[in-house]
Amino acid sequence: MTTNTRSYSIRTCLLLLPLTLLLSCEKNEAPTDHSQQTIDATIELLHHDDKGLTVAQSTKLDHLGQSFELAGIDLRILEHWQHAQALPQSDNQSKKENHAVELGWNISAADTSAPKESQWIYQSNQDGPSGTLPGIELQVRMLPPGSQPTAPDQWQQSPKDTVQFEREGSFVSIPKVGGDIFPNWIVQEIKTYQHALLEENGDIKESDDGDFANRAIEITLSSTEGTIERHLCFLDHPELTKGIHPELLPATRLKGSSASQSRLTARDPIKILGNSKNRLMLSSDSKNPKQLNAFTWDDKKQQFKTHALTSLPQTLKIGDQSITVLQHRNHARSVVKWQKVAASTANSQLAKNKDAEDNTVTPALLITWLENNHHQKAVLPLNRATPVLIQGKFQTFRYREGDCCATSTDTDLEKK
Repeated sequence: MTTNTRSYSIRTCLLLLPLTLLLSCEKNEAPTDHSQQTIDATIELLHHDDKGLTVAQSTKLDHLGQSFELAGIDLRILEHWQHAQALPQSDNQSKKENHAVELGWNISAADTSAPKESQWIYQSNQDGPSGTLPGIELQVRMLPPGSQPTAPDQWQQSPKDTVQFEREGSFVSIPKVGGDIFPNWIVQEIKTYQHALLEENGDIKESDDGDFANRAIEITLSSTEGTIERHLCFLDHPELTKGIHPELLPATRLKGSSASQSRLTARDPIKILGNSKNRLMLSSDSKNPKQLNAFTWDDKKQQFKTHALTSLPQTLKIGDQSITVLQHRNHARSVVKWQKVAASTANSQLAKNKDAEDNTVTPALLITWLENNHHQKAVLPLNRATPVLIQGKFQTFRYREGDCCATSTDTDLEKK
């Protein structure tokens, strides 16, 4: 079976990290010996300042094999590629916890022999609708750790389970009154309102206007130190929860001096009004980051299910579509690997993506340097700010053709 891997995240789900454009090499591999083929290029060292990316240094290059120094590093030009192609990939080398999953599926649910598609989905901190996977009617989103969606009838069944507390990047479900929510903090009281009315002094009460839909939850927390906090969340008007009155919303300290450093937030709805697609959401367990929970919505059956994924790969059935969770990474990072391609391949790719704003085929320079007694390599695509990890620090370079007249500030760099 042929496998075509797509390693870019859906545009609304994405929470993307800076792209590291590196080319791997064998540790003991020596630079290739080239004849002095002439080139006409400039390499710039870029720095960030309050105006964006600034050209700090530059050097003119006229032949392959030429050595030069930038950022205090001795570098050398190995090759000039007429055609280089970007291959988006994912690794597990991020310094911060950041989750991603690789999903696989058949575009034709009836024909399992059809070529499989796959895609990495990165953690998204934004609330709201997720993107649709190519070829199938399924929306997917990777939630932050501990986050859970809410079923359409959750308010009627258990109002407290329409919200969660967010603390230090993770989400915690609401226990019963008297239960522990954080270390040394308990839930003291839970109040719900169908038609909440917020008064000027910050008090909240049930409105007499039955036509005014404003569901709200008020949760009071108390600490062992004697601090009491009141938290509000407005499910129908989330902009209120974000704070129209900073002294009153979304949290108010009623007593004491400590703080829980948390906020009450509405769960993401598994079913989005006006949308008739099936949905898959995933999140890691806040107590065990390597374990995944999957939440599915079958729109035809109007059915919500929770699945504990204790091992991978694991296949889920959502409506008529089967989708497999192939891999899970808890320190995921989006990277781009560049490879040299033949002219025929490049022309085919250019023809295919002729209307694309950011084409993935471009000329490039291959550079090398010596680090810890091993030769390292990196690819510099033409006219693109390229971060390269050298001696534990990212240095940003850019390759230009010709004797460019670089200004001190380049406002177009961020767009490239």
